Amino acid sequence: MTTASGKCLLVLGGAEKTVPLVQHALDRGHRVVVCDQNPASPCRALASEFVEVSTLDRAKVLTAARDRAVSGVVAFGSDIMAIEAAWLADQLGVPGNPVESLMIMGRKDRFRAFLAEQGFPVPASRTSGDGAIGWPTSGLRLPVIVKPVDGAGSTAVNRIDRWEDLPSAFAMAQAASRSRRVIVEEFLVRAHPHMIAGDAFVVNGQVAYWGLLDSHRTASASPWLPTGTSWPVSLDAAGQNLVRQQVQALVRRLGLRFGPLNLELMFGEDGALYMIEVAGRNGGNSIPQLLEAATGVDLVASLVAASLGEAVGLDNTMSSACLANYMIHSPAAGRFAGVHIDAALEPYVEQMTIDMQPGDMVHVFDRATNAIGTLWLRFPDPEMQQAMLMRMPELVTVQLQS
Repeated sequence: MTTASGKCLLVLGGAEKTVPLVQHALDRGHRVVVCDQNPASPCRALASEFVEVSTLDRAKVLTAARDRAVSGVVAFGSDIMAIEAAWLADQLGVPGNPVESLMIMGRKDRFRAFLAEQGFPVPASRTSGDGAIGWPTSGLRLPVIVKPVDGAGSTAVNRIDRWEDLPSAFAMAQAASRSRRVIVEEFLVRAHPHMIAGDAFVVNGQVAYWGLLDSHRTASASPWLPTGTSWPVSLDAAGQNLVRQQVQALVRRLGLRFGPLNLELMFGEDGALYMIEVAGRNGGNSIPQLLEAATGVDLVASLVAASLGEAVGLDNTMSSACLANYMIHSPAAGRFAGVHIDAALEPYVEQMTIDMQPGDMVHVFDRATNAIGTLWLRFPDPEMQQAMLMRMPELVTVQLQS
């Protein structure tokens, strides 16, 4: 990384996940202005200056940015904030990506349409704004997946195998959509055990870093919700090469200039690579931290540097270790009493963080924000890693008060 330049960085959103980014920018000698409407934001005391304003109030945020002569704008881990950061960067003339491209990636219906127009493989899908114009099912074959077009954290995503189950799934997805729009798409069967996940990083229009991971889906309450990720990815060299070619082609056609990409990809039974989601942000579920442990690349530091127009260091060390994280969660609601780790898993646990106190309310794990903590794991070989990760629901149990 470059030496500290004392620039002013505007950070959109001050949630807990943004604390490492703010701290890194401060450590680099930068002035950090955090905008968040939450007066109890975890970044408030840390920031050089805190502006209590909604990050969606463009006029007020733009005024705050101009008044402070910011040199860069950054958002972390949010599709909505990535769009706002791109818009502000365009207005301020600081490093940024095309707003339209971020909007395409941030809406499932628009992303599917763009992929189809550009000749990429896509599942058959239909989109509807509300039930009054008819169910968006014409020409689709069961089973299908029903999703809000702009949802986050895999919230309100359901597979249905009978058309009579569509109304309830549609209503759930619509309630979780900011735009009240729902996409229904044909269910794709994977040709491999896990979704392909992870983060990439773009520099000058080229993907300069690849952090591909396995994404595990073992939650009984929501089988489409990631419960953890693992390194290395269980994908052969030919598969990885196709991922690199196709994602790079997408970056070029979207005109992306720099920054992180969060990936959710899969190979279908037809052998085609499907880009389920590609988001212009860092991944959630501590993906940047897992990739730093696996490759030595600090993606948070890279984002700060790139947003300020500085050089980015992306030299990979590519650890041969078998690493994983796991989102501790419960299939039932209740009051938190503790977490039990089976003796078979204990030797592989490096760290456990719990974000609850006894008596706190535990919610069913049907969205990413309902996780109650994180396990960091290290295994001796890929076989043990895969065997243990498939058994996590029985090896890690959340205890509830009676």
